[in-house]
Formats: sequence, C-alpha cells, structure tokens
Amino acid sequence: MLACPVCGFRNPDSNERCFRCQALLGRNQDEFERSESRAQSRLNRDQLRNVWARPLEWLTRRKWIRNTWAIPDTSRHKFPFTAGLLTIILPGSGHFYLNQRVKAFLFFFAWLAVVGLCLFTLKQSWNNYLLLFSLILMAAMWADAVVSANVINGHSLPFRHGVALGFAFLFFAGVFAAALQFFGSNIISFTKLMVDEHPGEMVRGDRILVNHWAYLFKSPKPGDLVLYDPQRFTIQKGEDLTSVNIERYFQRIVGGPGDHVQKAGRTYYRNGVSLNEVNRPISGDFLPDFDLTVPAGSYFIPVTTITPGMGPALISGAPIGYVGEPGSIFAGWPATALVKSNEIMGKALAIIDPPTHRRWL
Repeated sequence: MLACPVCGFRNPDSNERCFRCQALLGRNQDEFERSESRAQSRLNRDQLRNVWARPLEWLTRRKWIRNTWAIPDTSRHKFPFTAGLLTIILPGSGHFYLNQRVKAFLFFFAWLAVVGLCLFTLKQSWNNYLLLFSLILMAAMWADAVVSANVINGHSLPFRHGVALGFAFLFFAGVFAAALQFFGSNIISFTKLMVDEHPGEMVRGDRILVNHWAYLFKSPKPGDLVLYDPQRFTIQKGEDLTSVNIERYFQRIVGGPGDHVQKAGRTYYRNGVSLNEVNRPISGDFLPDFDLTVPAGSYFIPVTTITPGMGPALISGAPIGYVGEPGSIFAGWPATALVKSNEIMGKALAIIDPPTHRRWL
C-alpha cells in the first residue's frame, strides 16, 4: 500500500494518484505542491463550512424551532389551493389554515416588516431591489404553504419541489399579465416616457403607472391626468409647416362634456370659476387664449409641448417647444384639443420609477 504524501490516505500499489486528494503518489515536486495546495483549499472550505453549519445545526436541534416547522400530527386533510390562495390574500393566513400558527405569525410579521421597509425607503435608489425581494418572499411563502398542505395529506414533496412551486408562482403571474396585454385587456400598465414630455414634471425615463380600467364604470372628470391619443394638428412658423401626430400623451382634463372653458392670459376658467394649479393643463401657460363650450361626448385635453422624439411627421421644418409660442400658427386650434372618450386610454396614477422620482399624480 502506498501512503499519500499529502493526506496520508493508503492507496493500492498500482495507483499513480491518491483516491482522496488526487495527489501524485510519486515525488514530482511541482505536482506535489499543486496537489498540496488543492488539499489545503479543500480543508479551508471545510473549515469555513463548519463556521456557519455548526450554529445552524445547533438551532435545528432546538425543540421550539423544530416545532415551529413541524407538520401537526392531528391535522385533517387540507386543500393546497386554499392554503396558497389564503397566503396570497394575507401572508400567514394560509399557514394558520394549516394549523401552523407559530409559522403563520412569523411569516406575517416578516412580510409586514419587509412591506414597511419598502414604504419607508420608497424614494431610495435601491428600493426596487427591496420590492423584488418582497415578491420573492411572497413566492416562497406561497410555495411553503402548498408543500405543507401536501405533506399533511400524506404526500412527500422534497425541497426542490417547493423551489419549483415558488418559480411557478412567478411564472403564472407573468403569463397572466402577458395574456392580458396580448388580448388588449390591460388592467394596468407601466408606461415609460421616451421623451421629456413635460419638462420639470414628467421627464424621459420616468415609468408611469396607468389604470386602464379607471373609466370602465365611470366617466372621466376634469382634473384627471390621463393617457390619450391626441388628434393630428399642424403648426406654421414662418415658412415652416409641420404636421404633428402624437400617438400617446399625458395631460390633465381641463373640461368635460357641456363645460364652458376659457383661458385669458395665464388664468384658466371652467364654468366661470378660475382653476387652481392641479386642475390646469401641465405646461399650459403658453397656450393661446380660447373660449369654447365642450360638445357632448368630448373632453378638452390640450397638447402643450412638442419635444424631440415624439415623432412628428415633418412637412417642412421642425418647430419644437411649447404649443402657443409667439410666431406660430396652429390650424384648427382649439378644436384639435377636443378628445373623444374612446381615445382616452387610462388614468395616470403615479410615477413609480426611478425611485427618486416617485410621487402620486
């Protein structure tokens, strides 16, 4: 038998390398030193593993910790779907349904702490990572509830099945959202601005949360900030003539059907009452004066800015800036600001990304 010069393992005489550490049994100095280094690295990894494994082993031996995760022996048949659904509605309630009360309270307060931390740091640049962690935590709790219900019912599910269920939760949530978008039935969307649509208010890179079902059972009202499809209009400035066709735009509703709206100087009026800042159009100071009554079925929602990237179809020249700037002629104004209800795509609720710009709209 040949004793390994590195680890001391006894090998058959026919071996060229050690079974345990793969060191050469001969005395090639270079190979010997490399083998010794590999053996030492393995030893260091084992020692590092023991640093965290021993405390974990000590914890798992504690009776109260084992009882926290133990499956109750007296539990009757439980429905995995019910356990998972309750967990989604209120974290911890699914485990309470499974008679795992201690685990239910632990999950509930852990979820509460994470949500509280998310809200407290809502405008921090790293908040998105915390939100992602909260979603992963929800998936883990859902998977644990489903697996525990199956174990109570006598089915043996290994840990990897629980991990697979967690990913399945995220997968089905994504498929549901994608299917809604594919069939044109968006409930909500996160619309990213590709231009500085309203400088100082809504800038390039902002992601806007839009509720597309906001007007499913009610009508839009003045003051709402909406996403809509403006009518095509033309701008003439000197010899330059530009046809502008913006596909989507964010703006506040100034007036609804039957409202008498007007602008005199920098003051806006609706039915004779001056409007405060939150009811005026964004960037609306440059709009030309107007006085009109909004016809039935329409809303007065003006385009106020034209910025590079909005995709105007150029006939000649490219006037960019605020609608109503001196020297410009707007054909058909203000009739082009009258928008049909079916051209309103949804109500803008908030800027949700980047975190530093988050605010309600």
